[in-house]
Amino acid sequence: MSGGTLTGGGALVNNATFTGYGTINANAGFSNNGTMTLKDGASTVNGDFNNQATGNLYIQYQPATFTGNVVNYGYIKVTQTTDIRGANYTEYGT
Repeated sequence: MSGGTLTGGGALVNNATFTGYGTINANAGFSNNGTMTLKDGASTVNGDFNNQATGNLYIQYQPATFTGNVVNYGYIKVTQTTDIRGANYTEYGT
């Protein structure tokens, strides 16, 4: 994803590799089971975000804002930037 907006009609699921930046409208939620790297520009994830046990989330060099609830069962690494987590953040992973 190179900027722009990704909007799903239902729940969004990543089971592979997702890389880039922009706005993700996940009104029915977003579940990350793969590797998601937000970089090269600011990102906003609208809706609840679940990083599953198999999920790896990397936020690199540009800020990422999560407007909904964030639940992490997997791995999150933030490199030289900030992440702003929305309503509630629950940590079960690393």
